[in-house]
Amino acid sequence: MGDNGVSKTFNRGLPPLPDDTALIEAVAQIVGEGHRGATANRVAQRLRVQGAWRGGRGAVKGSWSGMMSPALRVAPRLRKLADDGLLVRRYNNDDYRFEYYPGRESE
Repeated sequence: MGDNGVSKTFNRGLPPLPDDTALIEAVAQIVGEGHRGATANRVAQRLRVQGAWRGGRGAVKGSWSGMMSPALRVAPRLRKLADDGLLVRRYNNDDYRFEYYPGRESE
C-alpha cells in the first residue's frame, strides 16, 4: 500500500508507451491527412495507447479515482519532443489545446 492507503499496483500491467520515432510519425500522418494539427488525444488514439488508472485519496475533497485519458500519458512526451526541436507546438485559441506539427519552427 502507498502512503495514502491506495495500492500502487494498478498500472504495472500497462504496455510501454511508443518510442519517439513512432510519436513523430503519428503526428506527421495526422497532419498529412488534412487535420490542422495533431492533438495529444489524436496521437494517443492513432497509436492505441491505453489509459492509466488513477487511484484517488479516499475522502479527500477534490480527489477522484478512475481511468485517465490516454492523452495524459502521451502529452508529456510530445511536449519534450517539441522542446527538443523535433516537433512544433502551437496553442490553438479556438479549440483551447496544443497542436503538434512535424519539423522545426522556422525563425
